[in-house]
Amino acid sequence: WDPVLTTQWLSNFDRAKHISITPPPMGAYLGIGIDHGTNAGKQAAVLFAAVDRNGIAPRVWFLDEYIGHGITGIEEDATGILEMLDRNRLKWRDIDAWIGDRPTGESRYLVRKSNGQLRKHLAYQVKANLRDFPAIVVPKKYHGSVEHGLWRLNDVMGRADDDGTAHCHIHPNAARFIEFAERFAGDSADPLKDVGDAGRYILELAVRDLPCTHMLARY
Repeated sequence: WDPVLTTQWLSNFDRAKHISITPPPMGAYLGIGIDHGTNAGKQAAVLFAAVDRNGIAPRVWFLDEYIGHGITGIEEDATGILEMLDRNRLKWRDIDAWIGDRPTGESRYLVRKSNGQLRKHLAYQVKANLRDFPAIVVPKKYHGSVEHGLWRLNDVMGRADDDGTAHCHIHPNAARFIEFAERFAGDSADPLKDVGDAGRYILELAVRDLPCTHMLARY
């Protein structure tokens, strides 16, 4: 049994339905998903919101993103994430959950990135005591976890109210994430995968019981 794939993995994504400036309601669950990278454009963070997380019809928002342009250091990444919060009139204390990929690094750049290092720089830049700054958890990885996360993302994109209101909203500020939703076709080497990973990490953490329908083909 194999997933049915076309040139667009997220087959339910529709620009007309999902690109929206509609904000989440007050009290929405807020999170940041992070994918670490040392090559140009590989570092990514996505600002996320959700309501009715434990219900049968959760609503989700991908509100903004930080993409590291060029080969960034951990200080630059922390600054970029905090600037993303500032653009959305948020403070670090407003964020309910942080999730980031496993450590990464390439010796030729003398750069190593991890959740622990990023957390230290975030706390330093906001002048917070490190013990007060929330932990950045690591996503669960297992055989098929990427496909499972994509299925869940595609599923929430396919859900809507009776009046057609989508359950997934992507703000135009998340331009790279929109490009991922529109063009990613499953290639693990595609640079769009990084921002997609950041988005699916926080979706999976925030909406744990999201029902997921799979399209399968039998050969």
